[in-house]
Formats: sequence, structure tokens, C-alpha cells
Amino acid sequence: MSVDTEHRGADRGTTARPTILARGWTAYAVRPVLLAALCAATWWWISARELDSIEARILTADNLSTALLEHVRLSLVSFAIVLVLAVPIGVVVTRRYGRWLIPVVTALGNLGQAVPKIGLLIVLAIIFGLGFKIAVAGLVVGAVLVLLTNTVAGLLAIERSTLEAARGMGMGPLTVLLRVELPLAVPVIAAGARTALTLIVSYGVIAVFVNAGGLGGVLLTGIDVSRVSITFVGAVLSVTLALMADWLGWIAEDLLTPRGLAAR
Repeated sequence: MSVDTEHRGADRGTTARPTILARGWTAYAVRPVLLAALCAATWWWISARELDSIEARILTADNLSTALLEHVRLSLVSFAIVLVLAVPIGVVVTRRYGRWLIPVVTALGNLGQAVPKIGLLIVLAIIFGLGFKIAVAGLVVGAVLVLLTNTVAGLLAIERSTLEAARGMGMGPLTVLLRVELPLAVPVIAAGARTALTLIVSYGVIAVFVNAGGLGGVLLTGIDVSRVSITFVGAVLSVTLALMADWLGWIAEDLLTPRGLAAR
């Protein structure tokens, strides 16, 4: 999606939107309750089955928790790097001296959405080798452009009259950025961060192909040994983690939205 398209969407994104106070906490409780029920039902189904030696060895609390923690660690490290890279670069691109980079960001954004993530990860592994760092690099490259595009769109969507009014009050460039531009762009930036986090967690399952562990290992093991139960558990955990990441991003997006931009 191009910056121009995101720009038009950013105008809508900075309009009033319901937040936690408007929706009420019950609206946010539905998803985790349903996901908890899904996990509980899966655990009950596995416990009720007579597992063979392979299933019993793989489907242990220790193995599953280790894979889950590896996936969470991989996702958090990748997401932190995406935040550190995308937002500052987005700010630089929207300054006068960086406007010439906007077409480059647009092209990279379109390219990033078109490139298959597993293909990118394998290419990086062939060039640089296997391991955790390569998995992080692949996930960062795949997600950073989403947040970068949204950051640029959110900052460009701010009306010039608003910025001129802030400067007329005696604010310097840094003060305008920190107290006016970034707060107004938060809804669009937060939406991009939410999408980037969900992408990272979702695509984290392919990290197993570069020997970086995670829940993809459970899925791949189930396929290798032809055990539907193992594959199903890996799929449930992967889907649950991705949906919970999106849920947390949803809450963060609403909490970070300035009150003046929130619908009551």
C-alpha cells in the first residue's frame, strides 16, 4: 500500500474513535476468554486421548512451554527493533530535508508486501547462516516497512494550519514534533505497530527453518512424524499467540490515542 493511500486513510484515522472508556472492558474480554476456552478444550482433548510414545514425548508441558517462550522472545526482540527503526526513520522522511525519500519508502512498502516472507528468510539464511539473529533479521525486514509506511502517513496527515499555529505559539521544531505531530499521528502509528506485531508473531512459525525454534518446531515435528495431534496443538498455540498479540495491540492502540481524538 502506498504512502498516498495510507495518507488518505490517516485522515480518517485521526478522527474520533472509540477507546476503552467508550467500549467498556467487557468488549475487550471476549477474545481472551474465547482463546482460553479453545486452549482448555485442546488440552482436555489431548489428555483424554491415549497417546503413543512419540506424542507423549512431544506433547509435554516442558516442551510446549519452551517452544512458546522461544516464540515470544523472538517476537519481542523483532518488534522492539522494528519500533526503534521505523518511527525515527519515518520522522526523518517527513522533514523538509527528507521528503525526497517518500517515493523510496512507497516503493519499499509495496515491495515488502509482495516479497514472500519464507523466501526472504531462506535467502538470508543462505547468505548469512542459520540461527536466532537471522530469524530476527528476516522478521524485522518483513515488518518494519508496515510501521514505517504508517508513521509517514500519520505525520503527513496533520494539517499544515495546525503546525503553523504551534509554531506561531513559539514552539521550536522539536517541541512541535513531540507535543503536536507525534500525539496527533499516534492512532495511525499505533495501528501500524499493531499490524507489525501481529505479522511478526504470525510469521515467527517459519523461524524453525533457520534453526531458531519457536512454535513452528511443534508444527514441523507433527508433520514429520505424521501425528495430527502434535500438528493440531502447534497450530492452536500459534493461532492463539497471534490473536493475543493483535488483542494487546488493539488495547495499546486505544490507550495511546489522545483523549481529544477518542470518541466518548
